[in-house]
Amino acid sequence: MSNQLASFDYDLPVPFSVKYGDQSRSVECLEVVRVLPGRRLVCWGRLAGNDVYIKIFVHPKHAQRDWQREIEGAHALEAARVVSPQLLDSGELIDGHGFVVVYEAIYPCCSFREAWLLAGEAEQIDDDSHELLLLQLVLEVAHMHKMGLSQQDLHLDNFIFHDQQLYVLDAGGIHAHGGSLDKSTSLDNLMLLFAQFTSDNDVRIKQNLNNYAMVRGLEFTDSDMDTALEQVKQRRQYRQRKFLSKVYRECSAFISRQTLNSRLMLDRQQATASVWKMLADPDAMMGDGNFQRIKSGNTCTLSNGVIDDRPIVIKRYNLKNVWHGLGRALRRTRASISWENAHLLRFHGISTPRPLALLERRFGPLRGRAWFIMSHVDGPDSMEYFTSGAVDADAKYAIALKFGYLFKSLVSHKISHGDMKASNFIIHAGEPVLLDLDAMKQHRSSASFEPVHNKDMQRFLKNWQDHPDITVLFEQAFARAGVTLTASH
Repeated sequence: MSNQLASFDYDLPVPFSVKYGDQSRSVECLEVVRVLPGRRLVCWGRLAGNDVYIKIFVHPKHAQRDWQREIEGAHALEAARVVSPQLLDSGELIDGHGFVVVYEAIYPCCSFREAWLLAGEAEQIDDDSHELLLLQLVLEVAHMHKMGLSQQDLHLDNFIFHDQQLYVLDAGGIHAHGGSLDKSTSLDNLMLLFAQFTSDNDVRIKQNLNNYAMVRGLEFTDSDMDTALEQVKQRRQYRQRKFLSKVYRECSAFISRQTLNSRLMLDRQQATASVWKMLADPDAMMGDGNFQRIKSGNTCTLSNGVIDDRPIVIKRYNLKNVWHGLGRALRRTRASISWENAHLLRFHGISTPRPLALLERRFGPLRGRAWFIMSHVDGPDSMEYFTSGAVDADAKYAIALKFGYLFKSLVSHKISHGDMKASNFIIHAGEPVLLDLDAMKQHRSSASFEPVHNKDMQRFLKNWQDHPDITVLFEQAFARAGVTLTASH
C-alpha cells in the first residue's frame, strides 16, 4: 500500500491499512476525507478499536518537514491549553516513503462553517445567533495570540464544535511566535479570519475588534480600524481569485475532463453513475419521460427532473443557426459564464442554485453547444410571492429586507446581474434565490459598475410599476438594509 500512497489520486480505494514505526503498529483507513495529490492524505479510520483521523504525508522532499510541523503544532496547542483533538500516535511509514500522525476523532461535531450556516437559516431578523458564534471564535483566537500561537491557515473548517466546546484543528498550520503576538501581527492574522466571512458581516468587525482588544489588553485606534477593514477587503479579493481558479481545474472539489471534442467540469460530490450517464447524453435525459420541459426558446432550453433522488435542472444553451454558432465559437460559452458566476455568488454567500456540472461540445478551441446543470430550487417567483394575498405583510417585509441585504452584497462586490425581472428571483426556504446568471458580471471599477447597476435598479423597479404598495415595501426594507433603491430615468 505504501507504493500506492506515494502516487495516490482522488480515487484511492478504501479500506486499506497503513503500517508505520514497526511491523506491529498499523492503522486502518476506512474513508478518504481530503486529498492533496502527491503531498497529503487525510482519512477517517480506526486504531485499536477507536475512531481516529489519520494524516499521511508523502511528498518526496517535504514529508518529514510537514510531519514535524504537525507534531510541533499539536504539542504547542496542548502546552497553550487550546482545546484540540488529542494526538494519539505518529511515526514513519515502514518503507520510509512517508510519515503518519493519528488523532482522536471528535464525535459528534459540527464545523464552525456549518454552525454559522445553520444559525443563518434559523435566525430571525433581530436574532443574535451569529453575534454569539463570532464572539466565541474571536475570543478563542485572542487566547491563542496571547499564548503566542497563530493559525496560518485560518479558515472556518479548522474549528469544530463538540458539546458546545470549540476545538482548533490543523496543528500543521500552527506557528509558535515565542511570546504574545504584537499588535501588527495580531491584526494581520485576525483580518485573515474576518476575510472568511461575507461582506455583510463587516459591520461586526469593529465590535469584535474591541472584544479582542479587551482580552489582549491592546488598544486599537481609528487608523487601526480603517487599516483592518482595508486588509479584509484585500484578503477577500485574494480568496476569491484563488477559489475561482479552482472551478476550472481538477482538485478535491471538482473533476475536470477535457478532450478534443468536449470539456467537462463536475462537482466531485455529484459524481455518481447516474450523473455520468446523464452527462454522456444530456439531450437524451432532457427528452426522457422523467424530465419536464420548463422552457423552450431559440437561445436556451430548460428541463427539470430527478437524478439519484436529487431534483436538478439541465439548461442547454442553443445555437440559433450557423452564423450564430460561428459568432460564438471562439467566445466563452454562456454555460461557462453561468458556472463561474454561480460559484462566485455562493462564495459571497448570495443564494443561487448549486452548480453541479458544466459541459461544452468542442472541436479543438471552437465551442459549440453547452449545458449547465444545477440543483432545482422550489418556490414561487418574487412576483407571485409579493402579490399573493396568502402571505401576510410581516412575512413580505422580512423577505423584502433579505432582498435589501442581497442587493447590498451585490453592490459591495460590484456585481451586476443584467436581467432583474421578477421571475429571476425565487423565494425558497425564506430566502430570495437569484437565477439566470449568464449576463452577470463582476466589475473592476465603480465607474464601469455604477451605470450597469443603475440599469439593474431600473429593471427591478419596473417589476412593481403596477404595484405601488410593493414599491413602498421595498423602499422601506432597502432603507433599513442600507441600500438606495433609486434609479435615474
